[in-house]
Amino acid sequence: MNWLIVDEIIKNALKEDIPSEDITTIPIVTEDSLCSVNLISKEDGILAGAEVFARVFYLLGEVDVSFNKEDGDILKKGEIIAIIKGKTKNVLLGERVALNLLQRMCGIATLTNNFSKKLIGTNAKLADTRKTTPNLRILEKYSVKIGGGINHRCNLSDGILIKDNHIDAAGSITNAINLIRKNSSFVRKIEVETENLDMVKEALTCNADIIMLDNMSIDEMKKSLKNLEESDCYDVGKYTYSLLHQTRQLEYFYCQLLEQEEATPDQTFYHVSKRPEVHQMAYFNIGRGFPKEIMDAHWCYVLKDFGSKMLVIPCTSIKEDSPEASFYELDIDVRIRRYYIKSRMQLSDMRCVDIQRLDLRKRFCNVVTSREEIERFIKENVFGEDENEKSLE
Repeated sequence: MNWLIVDEIIKNALKEDIPSEDITTIPIVTEDSLCSVNLISKEDGILAGAEVFARVFYLLGEVDVSFNKEDGDILKKGEIIAIIKGKTKNVLLGERVALNLLQRMCGIATLTNNFSKKLIGTNAKLADTRKTTPNLRILEKYSVKIGGGINHRCNLSDGILIKDNHIDAAGSITNAINLIRKNSSFVRKIEVETENLDMVKEALTCNADIIMLDNMSIDEMKKSLKNLEESDCYDVGKYTYSLLHQTRQLEYFYCQLLEQEEATPDQTFYHVSKRPEVHQMAYFNIGRGFPKEIMDAHWCYVLKDFGSKMLVIPCTSIKEDSPEASFYELDIDVRIRRYYIKSRMQLSDMRCVDIQRLDLRKRFCNVVTSREEIERFIKENVFGEDENEKSLE
């Protein structure tokens, strides 16, 4: 979080609550009085805002806050979350502001978590909006992420979203997108808000990067998704996005990395700030291929690290209607933060990929299924003796 903004939020909240002085505490509590108090959870939930809570007392001074848990941890009713020690006057000055911020952030994280758990095993993501409490957006958006959701636009300068009022002003989706493209940088995606199938089709024709299905019924959304799948330009758009990712990586390699190392391309290897370990899951941009191939970005199991390249096995999610795993598929258990999900390894798509294809915008995930079990399965089913061949001898 940007603590310059957070500190301003806290200071304004303290000034609102203490415009001059605490006329109740001053007559009762002496200047040298010290206290030690427990912060106790009154109900089950998800912790969010621990550092914000502590920051209130840091700004007031002479109070230490020691948390027993971190943001994202599960809270149980009656559990001691933190211990606050220090000057009694300052504890009383800051307690209401600190609790108000913490309670709101925990509430948002907990509610988000309740919904995001229902999406486990699907390709759906739970995104937030700009409909936040004025001046608290940075805290509320952060809480959504802690609860397992993702942030949509954080502000009007963060992304292009053509809404109904923009469409009315421009006359059509086509006019709105053309005006945006003439006046915006090519690196920005264009999102269009649609309310019916005709709007979806027009947005597709204009090659919008993102299409929002706004207030549509389930049946309408299904029809819109069917149109997306059948659209000729849908795959072209995906292909373009994949090329844009690779172009950015090449720009970094040729325009930044080579200059830093003062070397030629064939003597320089692509660097990443962090890399997954063997027996972890990471997100790789595999690239577009032909229909029926695994394409674009996928979660992959890291089988071997060769330095500049990694041997990976792409994985897919397992849905309720997914068929049983085939001969070259293995279902494994994966931990994402505090959750455990199942993923299906596609051994037939095992490949070596350049480290340049690693997408660091996604965190690495730990695989719960043992490494030995996975390697044994690979040896038996990929390199082992085929039963049909054995019977022919």
